[in-house]
Amino acid sequence: MFANTNTSADVTGYNTGEVAVKRGSGTTKIRKGQTEEEFQEQKKQFWATGPSVSKTDILAELMSDLSLSKNEGSALLLNKMEKIDREKVFYYLNRLYYDRQYDVCLQKIDYLEKNMNIPPDFNLALKKNRSVAHVLRDLQDLRDRCQSHLP
Repeated sequence: MFANTNTSADVTGYNTGEVAVKRGSGTTKIRKGQTEEEFQEQKKQFWATGPSVSKTDILAELMSDLSLSKNEGSALLLNKMEKIDREKVFYYLNRLYYDRQYDVCLQKIDYLEKNMNIPPDFNLALKKNRSVAHVLRDLQDLRDRCQSHLP
């Protein structure tokens, strides 16, 4: 699965569920466990609600805010999103790219960049602003790839 992980694991606490995992680099990491009460609560919740089902149109629902209409009431702020949601947006944009919908992809990128609301004196070199710099770099990379395919 992963090249740098070792599959051997030692149980450090029976009741806490903590596991010591030796990495490929030789260091040991203690993974946080789950207590029996937490496990039973999680199991009860599963039996009450059932498994979570991923719908096939989940990306379309997520990107409904990017409808490119002039609806300014619901601006999607990519730099304020959680990482998982942000990755879904990038997955959707890359899917547009690989489906050869370059013009639509560029329109979505323009919409996202316009609504990021980054102040002009924003320092991207700071460590705390690294995620915003990463988002901007990914958007620019995707923009360049789309523009290279348009006449």
